[in-house]
Amino acid sequence: KLGVSRTPVREALRLLQRDGLVDFQPKRGATARQLLRESEVEEIFRLRRLIQLDCAPETVANLTAEELRQMGACNAACREAVEADDADTFFLHYDRFNLLLLEGCKLEMYIRMLMRLEHLDPITSVVGGSEERPAAQYRRIAISTWEGRRRSLSEHEAIAAALRRRDLAAYTAALRRHTESCDMACREGLRKL
Repeated sequence: KLGVSRTPVREALRLLQRDGLVDFQPKRGATARQLLRESEVEEIFRLRRLIQLDCAPETVANLTAEELRQMGACNAACREAVEADDADTFFLHYDRFNLLLLEGCKLEMYIRMLMRLEHLDPITSVVGGSEERPAAQYRRIAISTWEGRRRSLSEHEAIAAALRRRDLAAYTAALRRHTESCDMACREGLRKL
């Protein structure tokens, strides 16, 4: 119908499977992955924390003044979205902050690994559903309440403040608190499903 050859579609599905975004099931074909198990969520956050903490010195040293300004603007926009009860705008700027942070180390291989984890990250990924269970966006599970979003935003603000001061110890402490908080909130949210 779309005029696309099967070969590139098959290859694209294999790449998505390799990245953990698609499952192949006998006699059903490819389907979007289902909800992660709690142990998988824990692994994703553990890996992300290890990589981000390992490149923390580079992040502190390499983030530009413009990137720091943009991070501040993202936090300000998130704060306004919280006050307006606008979840879509909140997550738009929340994601932008995370992308700036992720790319801040300026280390290509680290960024690639973090981006692969980002595709699996329970806060940012969307997974397929079924007739019984609709598609779930983990972020809506992990930081589903405005209280949780305020907490996450305050953690982002602490990260940004430490980065503006170029304070490596404060940055790593704030980053560790944030990733652990997100990990716990996500696993708790999954248990309630």
